[in-house]
Amino acid sequence: MESPAILVFYRGGWCPFCNRQLAGLRTINDDIVEMGYDLYLLLPAPSVFIIDVEGMIQFQYTNPNYRIRLDHEVLLAATRVAL
Repeated sequence: MESPAILVFYRGGWCPFCNRQLAGLRTINDDIVEMGYDLYLLLPAPSVFIIDVEGMIQFQYTNPNYRIRLDHEVLLAATRVAL
């Protein structure tokens, strides 16, 4: 990473608490960026990432349908390819 980062995980646009937090972040975003930070807003979607030692994503799986998850055999195959 070239810049320090702030990761904010929130539940979604339907959450009134999250919306208040995000509104507050909008008011300080310019200050955060001016200090050199990158701000990332993340939703807790079920995901799998394989990240190499240089920090590069070699494999990713995300499905908007929370009922469909990555099969463990597919993950094992992906780990072999990612090496």
